[in-house]
Amino acid sequence: MILLAASLTTAAWAQQDAALCKGGFSEQDLGVRLESIDTAIVTAEIAVARRLADKTVKQLACLERVIGAEHLASLGYQLALLAYQDQDETAALRWVRMARQAAPQSEWPAWLSESHPLRQLHSDAGPPSPSAGAGRLVPPKGGGLFVDGSFADEVSGFEDVPAFLQVADVTGTVVQSQWIEADQFPPEWVGSPGSPPTPPRWWSDEGFDPTKARRSPNDRAPIVPIVATTGLALTSGTLYLLSALSVSGLEQATTEDELAGARTRTNSLAMGSIVAGVGAVGAGVTVVLAADGGGLGFGFRF
Repeated sequence: MILLAASLTTAAWAQQDAALCKGGFSEQDLGVRLESIDTAIVTAEIAVARRLADKTVKQLACLERVIGAEHLASLGYQLALLAYQDQDETAALRWVRMARQAAPQSEWPAWLSESHPLRQLHSDAGPPSPSAGAGRLVPPKGGGLFVDGSFADEVSGFEDVPAFLQVADVTGTVVQSQWIEADQFPPEWVGSPGSPPTPPRWWSDEGFDPTKARRSPNDRAPIVPIVATTGLALTSGTLYLLSALSVSGLEQATTEDELAGARTRTNSLAMGSIVAGVGAVGAGVTVVLAADGGGLGFGFRF
């Protein structure tokens, strides 16, 4: 039942099938999915629309960036129509209100004509009642809390209106997603009364700005391989120089023992230079692959 999606908690998200996020689910993927649902609605393939909408609601937890308000509003209209088709006017009204709250200036879908009963239901109900809770929001350091695709700076909401909460860290990556009711924010993100939080530096009216987001630890320069490359290169060069100097010992040797010792010393230094040089090349390749995002790593997302 689609209505149950509004009451999903973080724990419920964690228990969903990992396959839903295995292949990734981006904002672009969401846009394509919403268009498919629209097409199914227009062609009266309600069963198809319902299946796609249910999967989409679950995959919202896979988004790694803050959702676009327009996309969330589109999904709200679709869920409202499907609930209305099920003769559940209460759920239909909740989703329409969510859509209007997410993107107040958005256009109604073309398949919801001005005479559609769902529009009349929304009009007759009037605006929802605001609800404010105690305390202040305390987002992750350098991150923020976002409701319906907009930065949240206070513990507030609207009664009987589901809201989609996302918590993003200093890199702009969403670390928690769930539906909440009115002002019922998770307690871990609510603190004592005080000054409201400010938007993270990577957030603007246009949304996420990657140029202002702090890079994740995995994106930082590989310090250890760089140091190793430099050290091995210096060692290789030093041994090569000593090997070259040792060659003069071969010319100055006056006995068989002195000649054998000079030859052994020269060969050892030359071999050491070669080994160190090969090591430097290997470490250098590691640096290049790490900086270039080479496909040698493994990532898992649940």
